[in-house]
Amino acid sequence: MFPKPRILLLFSLLILAFSTQVNANHKIGLAGEIGINSELITMMCNINSSREHFQRKRNKTSEISSLIQSRFVMEI
Repeated sequence: MFPKPRILLLFSLLILAFSTQVNANHKIGLAGEIGINSELITMMCNINSSREHFQRKRNKTSEISSLIQSRFVMEI
């Protein structure tokens, strides 16, 4: 009834692929060790970096917007 070790490794690797604390080369190395296509992990790492990039841009835009609003209120 217990899941096979390979399935557990796959799920832990999927979680690892979306984590931000581990470098992409390390993730790809782990994928190779358990026989998973490294292109899949690379693609997931790229998706995660794009998501982080857009989140940083969104945060910066919101900071600028807040700054503009606060200056506008000060002038009134």
